[in-house]
Amino acid sequence: DSSSSSDSPILDDSPVLFLEVGSFEGSSATWFAENVLSKHGDSRLLCVDAWSRDLFEATDGQDEDIPLRRTVSSALGDDGALGRFRRNLQKTPGGHQVIGLRGASATVLTALAAETALVGAVDLVYVDGGHDAAHVLEDAVLAFRLLKKGGIMAFDDYGGTATTETRRGIDAFLAAYASLIRNQLWNRYLLAIVKD
Repeated sequence: DSSSSSDSPILDDSPVLFLEVGSFEGSSATWFAENVLSKHGDSRLLCVDAWSRDLFEATDGQDEDIPLRRTVSSALGDDGALGRFRRNLQKTPGGHQVIGLRGASATVLTALAAETALVGAVDLVYVDGGHDAAHVLEDAVLAFRLLKKGGIMAFDDYGGTATTETRRGIDAFLAAYASLIRNQLWNRYLLAIVKD
């Protein structure tokens, strides 16, 4: 079962809504902005990233410490990956159509799912956040809810130099959601599925 190009807003000039989980310095976001978003002024890309390693490094090993560190890291300036992300998008056609959402992916994706207008509205999800199996699985499950029927979810780091952990998380998602997906496409590094 394959879709024709007229069935996909990504391939025509309709506005699209993308979600990227794990943006780092914005390499893929700048590509999406220039090559897809700039074609239609109403298209948007939501980029979810912590933009700070300290969100994932507990000093005491307690998960309840994460909101405090998020508050602290949000007060930091534009040094590091977040600053490079912003600068990269400022000089990119379509970069103004990208919205950065800073925080732990589980927190941000849960908040996005609470916005009922976004549930089932996203055309493309690109998952390239945390690389341990549990984090990859959690990102995929939470983002899948936002994906529209016929939408595409792509996972980076599935093959090639991918870690065993990353691939394990993706494979767990594929096994759990097998009845809700179709058309798996895989190249050397990327795996993409279509939501049925």
